[in-house]
Amino acid sequence: MKYYYWIALAALVFLLCYTLANKDTIIMEHLTSATSGPMTGLTGPAPASPEGITGATGPAGDDSEVAALASKLTALQQEVEDMKKQSKDQMSQASAAQASLQALT
Repeated sequence: MKYYYWIALAALVFLLCYTLANKDTIIMEHLTSATSGPMTGLTGPAPASPEGITGATGPAGDDSEVAALASKLTALQQEVEDMKKQSKDQMSQASAAQASLQALT
């Protein structure tokens, strides 16, 4: 009965050693098998096609979408700038508090 534990431990150690020894092969096999089947050495990702790309070359009416995205981007940039300013203000307050604590000791 106690030999089953040793057999299970030996199998686990074998699998661990096998995985460590062949990690690159295993990783490459998993990366390629999801998109193109078994690894043959000649497979790879499919080339990009311009059909799904929208934007400046897309259909008419994209100008309003671009303008809306530009305004959202401007608003987000302003929020980031405000957050940076608040952070700097808090840092200066923390420095002043630390200096006043050091002055007390």
